[in-house]
Amino acid sequence: MFWAKFNIAATILEELQEYLEELTEKTTVSNEEIKKAFSKCIDLNTALIHVLAEADKLQKSSLS
Repeated sequence: MFWAKFNIAATILEELQEYLEELTEKTTVSNEEIKKAFSKCIDLNTALIHVLAEADKLQKSSLS
C-alpha cells in the first residue's frame, strides 16, 4: 500500500513537471495563464502532501 501511494505521488510530480514544461515553452503567457498555472501547482502540491502523509502513516504502521 505504501508503494501505491508513492507511485501516486510520482504521477502527481510528473503531471506537474509536464504542465510547467508546456507553460515554459510558450513565448508569451497572459496573466490569466499565470494565475491558472499557480492554481494548478497549488492543487497538485496539496494532493502530493496528502498522498505522502498517507504513505508516511502506512510506513509507520507497518514498522510497529
